[in-house]
Amino acid sequence: MLAEITARLLQGENHAESLKAAAELHDFFSGITQVRAGSQNPEDHCETLLDEGKALSPVDAARCILDYARTRNFLGGVRDAIIEAQQRFPEQTIQALYAGCGPFAPLMIPLTTEFTAGQVQFTLLDIHKRSLDSARQIIETLELSDFVRDYVQADAVSYKFPQGFAPHVIITETMQMALANEPQVAITFNLTQQMRAGGILIPQQITLRACLADLKREFAFQPAANGSGSTAIMESRARIELGKVFELTAESFKEQHLWHDANEADRTLCSPVRVLRVPQIAEQTFSLLILTEVTVFASHVLGDYEAGISYPKMLSELGFINSHARLEICYAIGKQPGLRYRLLEA
Repeated sequence: MLAEITARLLQGENHAESLKAAAELHDFFSGITQVRAGSQNPEDHCETLLDEGKALSPVDAARCILDYARTRNFLGGVRDAIIEAQQRFPEQTIQALYAGCGPFAPLMIPLTTEFTAGQVQFTLLDIHKRSLDSARQIIETLELSDFVRDYVQADAVSYKFPQGFAPHVIITETMQMALANEPQVAITFNLTQQMRAGGILIPQQITLRACLADLKREFAFQPAANGSGSTAIMESRARIELGKVFELTAESFKEQHLWHDANEADRTLCSPVRVLRVPQIAEQTFSLLILTEVTVFASHVLGDYEAGISYPKMLSELGFINSHARLEICYAIGKQPGLRYRLLEA
């Protein structure tokens, strides 16, 4: 069953089929662990507030599988990253660290149908004991323990690799749209400082961009030509690109001096401030949107509206934007990770 579901997720371009396969994978794992929305186990519903953001509860982490485009792209990206790592490190068993694996380890367990335990080993890391116990239960039930190097309960923001352990692939998928609230950036900061030369980070790149958008046209719908219902028409959107706001890659923290402490008491570290200038706007009906593009690996990319984590974030509190205004914006790591910004009038 696992092999059949995995094959449909990896090969499927049909949205309805991918949606169905993601739901079946969720149900398959929840049937083994009993981690589900109606669970009576209080541990399943407990999120953890960290110094660098929020760790989702096991139930909420498990639910992420249901975002089928997210699951399909990440699963395919991890598979291709392991294949690439095999080429970079021939005749070695690929070591993959999966930070924030949740109760279902969805970017590991399905891939056991694509590789052998001699080809890849996973270290599963999560801050919640319940998540690790659940992942272990699935793995032992399916007799996949040979694929696991270790189970580690730790905060990925501060976790240090044990001596002699240098993963070829680092996987961390702990984000919401616009990289808000969850510790994706802080985890990347910590783990990439320890990354081996030639190692691969998943996701490979996350880019935040700012644009002005006419919201009435942004969400405009019209009947589909084939009569199958209403569909959003990209061409109807009115957008003005302002530029890149922040980019997260394995290289992002190489020049650490560019980052600065904005608030030592709150342990807030900020990226360089970018200043984006608003051009002349004919009509004062534009609002600011933050667009998120996630390059999982190579061709596996999530763009606008394709998944919850790549859904545009509207900065509604700024209201309509005037011509020639300036947007000052940076990304902050701390208890409430996310963008910090202010709009200055011309």
